[in-house]
Amino acid sequence: MNTKTNEYKRGVDYNGTKLLIIDTLTSYKWQLHRETKNVLGQEVKKATFETKQGKMTAWYAPKLPYKNGPIYFNGLPGLILEFVYISDKSGESMEKSFRAISINKADKKDKIEIPTKGKILNSEGYYKAIEEINQKMSEMYSNKLEKN
Repeated sequence: MNTKTNEYKRGVDYNGTKLLIIDTLTSYKWQLHRETKNVLGQEVKKATFETKQGKMTAWYAPKLPYKNGPIYFNGLPGLILEFVYISDKSGESMEKSFRAISINKADKKDKIEIPTKGKILNSEGYYKAIEEINQKMSEMYSNKLEKN
């Protein structure tokens, strides 16, 4: 995730097919709150936003100047250490949460490898490619069963 260029890259090997997803980061309309708490020894602040699908709550650490978080959530003035998503779509309530389990300073020798290989797709193209791969696998499996 690169918040300076506002894009992300993700390499995926799905059933032997290499895919490279390159897409724009989503901008979120965060509402910042005064509420604070402690996560892993860091004072974190609350931020929320709502969509048609549900309510998102993030707890970010302003003293950690990285505008990133889990699953491409971004745009807060600090690193997201805890994230909760509550969906109430179609009357079914579902909750997903993510919480950092440690904070470690990276060694200067550590290098993040940005994926470069695979069929280049955006996120919409990725989901279509997965459907096509699954369809081909299903057809191959069906043909194998019919021959036996």
